[in-house]
Amino acid sequence: MEYGIVKEIISSNRLIVDVVSKNECSSCSAKEGCRIFDKKCESLLEAGYSGEIKEGDMVLVNIKPAQKIFSSVVIFLLPLVFMFLFYFLAGIFAKIEIIEVLSAITGLIASFIMITLIFKSKRIKNLLTPIVEIIENPTE
Repeated sequence: MEYGIVKEIISSNRLIVDVVSKNECSSCSAKEGCRIFDKKCESLLEAGYSGEIKEGDMVLVNIKPAQKIFSSVVIFLLPLVFMFLFYFLAGIFAKIEIIEVLSAITGLIASFIMITLIFKSKRIKNLLTPIVEIIENPTE
């Protein structure tokens, strides 16, 4: 579970949350790399909600483990699978090494296009949207 502050309400059941880094980030050795290009240090996330929430409220962001696993598999494994698949298919049909390498690069590019299409899909977007709950008495 992560904490966040409601930045903007998009619609009756969607909002933008600025996720506040907590315990997980304090012990991470790569924490500086997360925000290397983001000088504003905001970690914005689109989430779903129900009930009465207004801008500025402190919320608890609930991202299910299945959502994290699916996203990780798609982002990290799909490019590797496509790259090796294209490389080996090129090796079967064309025994020229440069063709195999170019095919692997093509597979990598194809996987990035596939990832973009997957995450822009409305069905997947709805499945991966985290749900937020308002924190009644924020102690921090």
